[in-house]
Amino acid sequence: MEYWQNVLGDRILHIQYEDLINDQEGVSRQLVKHAGLEWDAKCLQFYETGGQSRP
Repeated sequence: MEYWQNVLGDRILHIQYEDLINDQEGVSRQLVKHAGLEWDAKCLQFYETGGQSRP
């Protein structure tokens, strides 16, 4: 991971599994923001979509 951190710098977002489990909404919001996307509450209802993700 050190190699990619040196190559990509702050384009990599480090997420701890434990943090995601303890604060799914907070970490999910951080991930969405890091990706340059707008937050949508449906991000927390991924299991209800029944379909595939699309760009």
